[in-house]
Amino acid sequence: MKKLNFRFSYFILIGIVGYILQIISFFSFSNVGITSSNLVATSKAKFNQYMANNYILIGGCLLIIVMFVGYLIGKKKNKNTSFNVSTIGCIVSESLIIVSTLVYLIFTNVVRVKMFSSTTKNVNVINTIILIRFVSLLISYAFSSLFAVNFIQVKEHSKLSKSSIYVMAIANVTLFIVFGIVMVTSLMNDTYKMLTNIYDIRLLPPYEKIYPTGNGFTLAQFTRMTYIIDEAQGANSIYTASARFAIFTQIMYLVCIACNLYFCLVQLIESFDIDRDSNLMGV
Repeated sequence: MKKLNFRFSYFILIGIVGYILQIISFFSFSNVGITSSNLVATSKAKFNQYMANNYILIGGCLLIIVMFVGYLIGKKKNKNTSFNVSTIGCIVSESLIIVSTLVYLIFTNVVRVKMFSSTTKNVNVINTIILIRFVSLLISYAFSSLFAVNFIQVKEHSKLSKSSIYVMAIANVTLFIVFGIVMVTSLMNDTYKMLTNIYDIRLLPPYEKIYPTGNGFTLAQFTRMTYIIDEAQGANSIYTASARFAIFTQIMYLVCIACNLYFCLVQLIESFDIDRDSNLMGV
């Protein structure tokens, strides 16, 4: 029986699938018509439809974790401490995204009918869970940036490989800054709220009735933000400005995933170098 040689490139391929799943997660939910009342209704059909993209996101994060574990294995003889720290940081931050998303799914399933009730503390709990996931995303971009910066130092790179690393680093640094601005300015504008709450299609300015959600980075939420720009014209410029920045943040989120995917594709191509067949686990 022929022996199967496990190559490092398999880890990169797993990471590619992971980033593709993250993109699918964004586009898999596009129903703008689902409202907060639909989610707490007797039937769970709308609720299950609303939450489905989170399971895809979890799957994507799991595969990305496997890829970074591969980088630790592939570079086990490397003495670059910063590279190892950044790789472990990527694993931990992606794990935090998974855990916070799972907690969100479990908790909302348990308290579904009363998850937005003003007589309970459910809204506060959901807000806390979503905040933890948002911060976990912020941390993941920081470590992904650090990973790219260190990765360029641990091996020889072609021009194409260097370009993919620079693209990854710039995209993650940019999104880290954007997320940081969203967090820091959350008391001065509604961008953070627009990324972490349901803005029902029936709601109009001043949007006083909003509900915490883990679906801030979906096509449905993106579409809803475009509607707010028209709805809020003449009502309050802070709403239109917040919606525009929320849209920009969502676009940068997708761009960053695409840049990480580009990095993986280039590294996958380069990993199939016949000269490396004697070291199949080498990066």
